[in-house]
Amino acid sequence: MKHYCHIGMAVDTPAGLVVPVIRDVDKKSIWELAAEVAAVAERARNKQLKPDDMQGGCLR
Repeated sequence: MKHYCHIGMAVDTPAGLVVPVIRDVDKKSIWELAAEVAAVAERARNKQLKPDDMQGGCLR
């Protein structure tokens, strides 16, 4: 079993749906997660995601 929790988050962009990964969600507060979700969604909509931002999601 993996010892981390990274989740994929679907973001609708003008270019189509992308699924960036929010890392270490099990170690962050709800406020930290909210801020990171907003920042990642903004980067996705502005085409600023890197390939690493889209890899490594896991299921438990």
